[in-house]
Formats: sequence, C-alpha cells, structure tokens
Amino acid sequence: MKQLLTIISIVILFGAQAQNDTISILHKYDAEKGMMLKWIPRSDAGFIAGNENGYNIFRAEVQKTADGGEKLGVFEKLNSETLKMWADSKWELEVTKDSTLSIAGLFIKGAKEFLDRPVPKTVKEAYDQNQGNEFYHLLGSFSVLSNNGIANALGMFFTDKTVQEGQKYMYKVAVNGTDAYDSYLLIHSVKKKTTKKVLNLQLSLEPSFIRVSWFNDMNKDYPYFNIYRSTKKNGKFERLNNRPFVGAIGEANFTDKTTFYRDSILEYNKTYYYKIVGVDAFVEEGTPSDIVEIDAKYLLQHQPMIAKMNTLDDTDIEINWTFNKEERVYLEGFNVFRAPSGNGPFVRVNEKTISSNGTTFIDKSDKGSSNYYVISAKGSAGDSAQSIVASHLLLDSIPPVEPIGLIGKCDTSGIVTLSWTANTEEDLRGYRIFKTYRKDLDPDRVFPLDTNVTEITDTIDLKMPYNSIYYRVHALDNHFNASIPTDYFEVKIPDNKKPSNGYLKDYSVGMDGISVEWENSTAYDLEKMHLLRKADTDFDFKRILTMSGDSLLITKYKDTNTVSFTNYEYLVVAEDESGLMSERSKAYKIKQLDKRKVIGITDLKAFVSKENRMVKLTWTFPSTAEGFRIYRGRNGESLRTHKFVDGKEREYYDKELKPNSEYIYLIVGELRGGYKSGYSKKVEVTY
Repeated sequence: MKQLLTIISIVILFGAQAQNDTISILHKYDAEKGMMLKWIPRSDAGFIAGNENGYNIFRAEVQKTADGGEKLGVFEKLNSETLKMWADSKWELEVTKDSTLSIAGLFIKGAKEFLDRPVPKTVKEAYDQNQGNEFYHLLGSFSVLSNNGIANALGMFFTDKTVQEGQKYMYKVAVNGTDAYDSYLLIHSVKKKTTKKVLNLQLSLEPSFIRVSWFNDMNKDYPYFNIYRSTKKNGKFERLNNRPFVGAIGEANFTDKTTFYRDSILEYNKTYYYKIVGVDAFVEEGTPSDIVEIDAKYLLQHQPMIAKMNTLDDTDIEINWTFNKEERVYLEGFNVFRAPSGNGPFVRVNEKTISSNGTTFIDKSDKGSSNYYVISAKGSAGDSAQSIVASHLLLDSIPPVEPIGLIGKCDTSGIVTLSWTANTEEDLRGYRIFKTYRKDLDPDRVFPLDTNVTEITDTIDLKMPYNSIYYRVHALDNHFNASIPTDYFEVKIPDNKKPSNGYLKDYSVGMDGISVEWENSTAYDLEKMHLLRKADTDFDFKRILTMSGDSLLITKYKDTNTVSFTNYEYLVVAEDESGLMSERSKAYKIKQLDKRKVIGITDLKAFVSKENRMVKLTWTFPSTAEGFRIYRGRNGESLRTHKFVDGKEREYYDKELKPNSEYIYLIVGELRGGYKSGYSKKVEVTY
C-alpha cells in the first residue's frame, strides 16, 4: 500500500495542475505518434465515475490576437466515441496478443462489483466499501502509470495525431455526462523534449553483493528505472530488473534523493559495468547514466573466533582462534590487538602479519593482569573482520568449559524454551545467550544482562520469513572469561504460512502442442513448483509436471499430450518445505489448434544471370501458404529477411545484388493461423 501511495504522489507530481483539479493529466509528444495523453482521477469517486461513464477529450487552439496577445479558441471534441473500459470480449481477445494486459482484467471483470454495489446500511459496510474504493483506485492508478496498454484498456489513454509542432493547445479531460470531474492541461508549445540523464551513479562493494545507487531527482522526471550490467564497457548490457524498478526492496521513498539496488555477485575478481536508464510515465526510456565500473572482489563474511587463551610461564599469553576454512584463500593474514579493558584502546601486538593459515599467537610483550584481545582477519580486498572481544586475566585466565546439553523447542505461540546442563566451575558468573535466524550473520543477545539460570524462555515473531532460529550459549566466570560457545542449536519454528505463488507469464500454440512459461514463487522456503492442467472434459485440474531441487530452474514446458480443437487451462501452485500449498495462480485458457505434420520447403534452387544482373530462385511447396519469407546473407554475414513474397509465388528474381559477392539464401513459408513451414535447405551462389 505504501508503494501505491508513492506512485500516486508521483502521478500528481507529473500531472501537476491547479489545486482544485480532480484529474491529473500527463502528456508526452512524439514526432511520429503525436501527443500522447494519460490521465488519472485523484479521488476514489472520480476514478469509479470514469470507469462507469467513460471519458471525453477536448482540445482548443491558443490563437494570437491582432494586438500581439493570445486567446483560446473553441474546444473541439477529439474522440468520436466515449473512451470507456473495454468490454470483456475485447479484453479477452487483446490479452491473447499481449499478456501484459492480464492485470487489466482485474478491473474490467471486477468493475461491475464496484459499480453495482448496494447503498451501505451500517457504518461497517460504509467503512468496508470506502476501503475497497481506495484500494481499487490506488491499484488502478499504479497500473495506468506503469503500462500504456492497460491505460488504453481502462479508457484512460489517448493519442492526438493532429497536433502541429510549435503550436499551443489547451486540453480538457472530462468524465462523460458530468462536469463534476474534469481537468485542463495547457501545452505551451508542442515540441519533443530532451530526456534528462540519470546522474550520480555510484557503486560500492558489500559482502556477497554490489550496491548500485543513483540520484532519483525525487522521481520528478522518472517514476521508474531500468538497471543494466555488462562485463565489458562497450559490450552488450543485460537488463537486471524484470519490470521497471521503483525502489529498493520494491519500495520507493518519495522523500529520498537516492535510490539503490542490490546486485548479487556472479563471479569474483571480475570487472562489471553498470548504467541506469530512467523510465517515464509513458513507459519509455530516457538518457542513460554514465557507465561506471567496479572490481567485484570477495569481502570477508565470517569473523575469527577466539577459541581459547592460556598462560605460559605466568607472564605470556597464548591465544588460539578459528576461522572459516573456505574463506582462508581470501586472507592476507591475521593481526592481534590488545587493550586493558573491553572498551579499549586496542593496540596491535604482533610485529608482522600472521600467516593466513595461522591459528595461534603468543603475546610476550609487557601487559597488565587484565587483557582483552581481538583477532582481526585481513582480507585480500583490503577489508577486515574482527572477532568478539575476549579477556584473559593472568591471575585467573582459565575460562569456563563449553556448556553442554543445549536443547530447545518453539510452540505455536512463538514461545521458545531453552535449557542446558549447568557448569560446575566455582567462579562461574553466569551465561550469555545469543540467537540468529542466519548462522552467517552476527547473533543478537537474547537478554541484555548475564543470567545464572539454565532454563530460559524467549518470544519470537512467527511472521518472520524463516523456518528455524539458532541459539548458542557462552559461559563466563567472575573475571569475565568466556567459554567456547556451544554449537548453534536449531529450533524449528512452526510453519503455518502458505507460500506465495508464482504466475504464468506467456504461452504459445504450435502444431506439436501448447507451450507455457511461468515465474517461480519467490518464497524463501520454496520446495516444489507444480504445473496443473484441465481439459474441457476434465472435472478438475490434474498435475502434469513437478519441479524440485535443480529442476526448479525449469520455467517452461511444452505439453505435447494435447488434442486438436480442445480447450485447456493451465496454472501453477507452489509448495514449501513444510508441504504447505499456495493458492492457485490465475489460469491461462488456451485452445489447441489443428495438430498436423509440419511441411517443409523443398527443392530450393538458385540460378545466376550476370547478363540480366540477377539471381533467380525457385522452390517447391505443395500446400497453401500466406506468403514466403526469403532470408539472405552476403559474404558470411548472418541471414536477414530480404523479401516477403505472396504465397502463390514459387519463384523470385533478386536484382538487389553487388558484384564479386557470395550470397546464401533460405526460405520459410508462413501459414494460416500463425504457423510456419519447415525451413528449406540453404543454397549458395557467387555473383
């Protein structure tokens, strides 16, 4: 909801009008398309009134007067028919051509529910109806702004193709049949504006990802952005976001001047190049930012852990530590720092950096009885990671032993009960308990103070997106010597949350079956994705494909077990690690057309006639075709469409030739219903 409210703020900013206007109007001029208009009512009532009655567009020309002033001409209606939300039949036809229009169906099919609701009889009914109106308005406004096709489907998009460059116009958008909802827009001069460049692109290296940030100009010029990445500065850039990017973690903050994006590092010790392109309210890209590069070096993600410390000869202290084995390859070495108290100041005590394989250091320098140590791991990228501070008292330097017997469980209310076996040291001070949802991150203290009991309770939020939480315990003596921590104990969290589902995003029908493509669920505990199908003759959906493990990378499937001229419905369902199933996705209803064997083009021949300055092509195709697409390549270049000839033809004369050239030809037939024939064999000639 916060994101939708942000988008509405952007809409109002883009279509800035007088304070009493009821409709925000956006515009953009394109020399080839004309003046594009898009509008959004600012109120819930105005949005619903527009859905019900439609809109009319008026335009008046600003004319010059004899005394050098200006006057407004007569308003003329531009649309011959009221611009209204598409009928179900039209939407169902158009969505087969453009699947991005599917969201428009939420409004087209749900409009009647909003427009024909009875008058509320109670305060609760009035409140619920108002909440529904608000959500309907916000979601519709977001969809109109983010997709021109959806705006057109909702009757909120119009292109004026009769404008003249350099001319001034006043536009009026009004709800049909009423003067309660209208707005005016003055175009001071019709001209194509230069798109603004995205500025201040900056990259920073973080553990396991690259932080990409840029100046968003408070979203005044671009409500969205596209993020591109390449491994070469002048190479091909790949777009990282599937949809126009609004803001970090899917949430734009309208008061922040900087937007950022986290990009996972694909390969370390490699240079990556980035650029950002703004996307305007008509879903068109502007001028990209400068290209910025970064070396993706590995940053340490684990910290050293002081395992134990011993006193040697009553004055020297031996320090032993452990470190993640896999990360040692990224180390330059270790340094040991000591301080008289836990608050510092810490001073380096080793003269030379300790080897990256090192696990021990003996501190022989002068020191007091209280000594606090930190082990610092130095990364090859110039970063570092420090251990938790550990103390050693020369008068009593023996820490408690590691606590044992740690167990725990979590009930359905989020109450975690932990217990362990009590230590037997006489100078035991107590215990410190830590918890974390992820073992690769620093744990948090369960209690701010130490405890001397061996059974505690902790409360966790069951809404957190995790199935487990991990606990560990340290024992401390009266000199604050800390034991080796226990291994993390995993406490399973009861899972009663259905996973989010994926969705179907594309399909195609061929002579050999129906192909469907989907996006997987983004649930953190996704275990399986199921593809279900239902034919006209089936009572319910049947599972035809299940993906798990590595097979979750499969997001496209061709169903060849189909029957000609039969309707099929497809949908996907997600399953999590606990076996909980998501809600079913929205189904695609697809008709299998005639399944038949693909006929190929045969006997393609080419005859060179230098006297007539041409190459004659002939071929054989026994069936009816809409036309033939002729591909040609010259001197080793890739094949490109050269000509499209009528389906009645079986020969073609190529006169667009250059001397001393080698040509390759290939032909494919385009058949009724969108099918294609098999490709011919390639033929090569020298001209």
